[in-house]
Amino acid sequence: MPIVFHIAADYGSTDQLRRTTRLVPRVGTAPARTRPGDLAVLYCTTDQKWMAIGRFVHEAVRSERDNKWWSYIQLFPVRHPLTYDNARRRPALKDWKKLSQMAGRLAAITPPDAAAHLLREVTRRDPQARTRLTAWRSPLARLPRVDDRDLHDAWFEPSPPPMRLPDEHERFLADEISETLVRRRKARPRIESDGLTIGTGATVHLMTREGASRFPDVVLVDRTRSLTLLLIEVKLHARLGDLRGLRDVVDQVLEYKQLLRERDRDWKVRPVIVAERVSENVVDRATEMGVEVWRFDRSTRRFKALAGSYG
Repeated sequence: MPIVFHIAADYGSTDQLRRTTRLVPRVGTAPARTRPGDLAVLYCTTDQKWMAIGRFVHEAVRSERDNKWWSYIQLFPVRHPLTYDNARRRPALKDWKKLSQMAGRLAAITPPDAAAHLLREVTRRDPQARTRLTAWRSPLARLPRVDDRDLHDAWFEPSPPPMRLPDEHERFLADEISETLVRRRKARPRIESDGLTIGTGATVHLMTREGASRFPDVVLVDRTRSLTLLLIEVKLHARLGDLRGLRDVVDQVLEYKQLLRERDRDWKVRPVIVAERVSENVVDRATEMGVEVWRFDRSTRRFKALAGSYG
């Protein structure tokens, strides 16, 4: 019988995980006794929710670079994540000691009855996830081919604090763009008296109707327009296609706009894509869809409108 492991990761490690049938194996740290076919449940420590099921497709390998154990895992996000508060109310999980202290990143879920119950609850409202889980459990299940050379050379580098992120990191760029717009009085942070349901913090957490999490890069109050939120999707290079299979940037910012409007109907939303480099097809499609595009020059801290108008 496969072991069911519990994996915990913060938003920095889960923000690019989208619902997809392309189960590309990912390299990640793993328990030393991991074997091909073992299952997992992924817990997002930022949201405090179990958001995906997983299957290890290679035995654990000790890296020559950092001396930790690594493996390949396929992850399948569920439509309706299971919250921590909801799980704590389940009598079937009372014997799982880790539930009272969610510290640590990797651990086998014991007893086996608790593991089976957690898998059922995480996939209960998602027929596709249940089908995927049944296929993974089948004795006839096939495992994808992977190259263990990446495991021997793997190493773990924790995400640095936001103010110390490398210059090429999009989050660093998002902070820089936000600070520049506020300093030039083009926008201001959200405050309590705005009465917004999305709150006043730097991070805005939106949920789709299917229960998937969405985190816009920057949401400020527009100073140039009344009752308008300035919604900004930040990219190092804005383009429509992505080799990793991620959504194109125009669709991404339009989805955020719709979710914001559903939350705060009295407010208008001004969607903008801001990037250091912009492909021409992005400008064409953004213009067609009513999305603004600005190029940001980090050396001068200046914006140039390629679609729409800055200001």
